[in-house]
Amino acid sequence: MFSIDKINWLVGIVEGEGCLSLVSGGKHNFFNLTIAITNTDLLILSECKKIIDSITNSNCKIREHSDERQRRCYKLVVEGQEVIKKLLDAITPLIIGNKRPQAELMLQFVNRRLTLRNGKKKSPKYTEEDKKYLYAMKSLKNIIEPVETVRFLSHRDKDTVRALAIKETNEFGRNDQTLN
Repeated sequence: MFSIDKINWLVGIVEGEGCLSLVSGGKHNFFNLTIAITNTDLLILSECKKIIDSITNSNCKIREHSDERQRRCYKLVVEGQEVIKKLLDAITPLIIGNKRPQAELMLQFVNRRLTLRNGKKKSPKYTEEDKKYLYAMKSLKNIIEPVETVRFLSHRDKDTVRALAIKETNEFGRNDQTLN
């Protein structure tokens, strides 16, 4: 097991470069649950992989990936409900940024699905209750800046965040004004 310093370092990487996603699709309405970290530095991802594999007793994968500017980069992908549960159990209490609500929601979803599975190899079909988690995750990703974060900013910084939120709302046609 790695030291708390290494786990804290991993949490910083996940908060800065990570993506927690819960999506559905396909004709069988499957749900895909992943935690991914994308970076151009393979050494950083290799260290993340060592820490994650140690926490989860798994073997997550690093894949070559091109970004929108066609730069060579790499993506570390963590998949599988049991693996994601172990990772989230270890890192969620340490997350302080806007990924925390996403991590908590994903952990609730995984716990629910693993309970429903009840030790069986195959999970039961997805229900309307599962879709609520999907919509909740989507809405969390649309929040410009969590209210909890804004509360700790100075008045000047709050004005800057509000101005950026209004600009982003106008640019992308969003109407989810979350900052008061």
